[in-house]
Amino acid sequence: MEETLKLILDKLNSMDKSINVIQKDVGSFKEDVKGLKRDVIRIENEHDGAKLDSLMDGYKMLYEGQEEIKKTLDNHEVKLLKIK
Repeated sequence: MEETLKLILDKLNSMDKSINVIQKDVGSFKEDVKGLKRDVIRIENEHDGAKLDSLMDGYKMLYEGQEEIKKTLDNHEVKLLKIK
């Protein structure tokens, strides 16, 4: 009986050490998450959407230009077909 209690106590001590390690890891993760939150907030504040809006405006202008080119090519294709 005494040997069984010793084994149980050893196991509990081992589990206690494991729990302490896990608690330290969780604390480290909490700090990492806080750091990530700060970084996201900083990025959002720095960009303020203006830089991203400008980028999207540029893409829109390129798209519209390509659409005009496609229409012009379609018109030329129709004219070429008429010539044949």
